[in-house]
Amino acid sequence: MLEKEVLKRIIFWSVLSVIPVVVILLCYFLAGITLANIFTVVGVVYLGAAGLVFVHRCGTFDTFEYQFGTWLSSWRRNSPKRYESANEYHITQTEKRKHNKFVYLPFFVYGGGFLIAGIIMSIILVASKS
Repeated sequence: MLEKEVLKRIIFWSVLSVIPVVVILLCYFLAGITLANIFTVVGVVYLGAAGLVFVHRCGTFDTFEYQFGTWLSSWRRNSPKRYESANEYHITQTEKRKHNKFVYLPFFVYGGGFLIAGIIMSIILVASKS
């Protein structure tokens, strides 16, 4: 069981490592965007994604999700209601969140690293032009 969890984390960190490298290379070589801009954007996207996940996991959108799910199920014939009320949906989702923890560390490490690298590159770029 422990090996499976370790393997999942290794895959998660690897995917989070490969995606920005591919984006950076594509933007730099195909679009000609400066590395400072690319690194800053990738850092902001990673930190923003972690922020949005945090807000979602706090239960901010539970009522909207319940309403949207109920509306979609109303389009299907004889579709049973999965939850009696928005409160029941919120309680169920809160229990699921307690058991399925989200790992923020990779997003903060990569996001912060890319953002700091982008800021340093921007300073170097501005200093070299003057």
